[in-house]
Amino acid sequence: MDVYEVECDCGQRLSVELHEAGTRKNCPGCRGTVIVPDTVKLKQAAGDPYPLLSARQKIRWTLEAGEPPFDGRCHNGCQRPAALETQCRLEILEQRIVDDDQNGVFPTITGDLSFRAAATEEQWTTLFVPLWLCESCQQQFRRDRKRARWFSFCKHVGLLGIFGAFIAWVVVDPEQVAAMAGLFSVIGAVAWMAQFRLNRQECPATARYVRRIRWMSEFLDSEDEYRLTPARAKRKT
Repeated sequence: MDVYEVECDCGQRLSVELHEAGTRKNCPGCRGTVIVPDTVKLKQAAGDPYPLLSARQKIRWTLEAGEPPFDGRCHNGCQRPAALETQCRLEILEQRIVDDDQNGVFPTITGDLSFRAAATEEQWTTLFVPLWLCESCQQQFRRDRKRARWFSFCKHVGLLGIFGAFIAWVVVDPEQVAAMAGLFSVIGAVAWMAQFRLNRQECPATARYVRRIRWMSEFLDSEDEYRLTPARAKRKT
């Protein structure tokens, strides 16, 4: 993430956020008033050569041009030359069109009712983002991914254990379980609806490293639904 700073007449430097562009801040040193420049000037002062482009456009442009952050250095911030490349497939949902005319409860010829789910059409964009790491950072990346897989395995085992305990509870005390069924139904409905508001499929360890590429964190945070899949690492050519 870029760091934005403005300088007071007294020489004191103030850290500001992008949403503070155009506002006034009080200098902690001289108590004077500092006017924060507009967003373009803030980005230029932070070393952003393309302040008017979106994060996705910056990544595409610098990747094609071989400019930083895709200039051959390790993306983990160590500034060493990258030795290995992990090609990450990023699939982004651009648009989901729902046919509401096909959604609802409809009568059948026999007089019964049938439920029809709305037909959907999805449009995805695929972008291949190379994750470049030096030998040392690549080893750390492998260890982090192994830990993430082990954590995921333990989480699923824990969920199975909870489910088994619930089944045992049903057998021992079915009346109390029936009383709790309403609460469980509400929680399940909320969790079911939440998955449609934000759906990001990614390995947490991979996402942490990919987000260290400049502008990638801003880019991913702006997307509600995407899939990030890493491939096998290979020697960088």
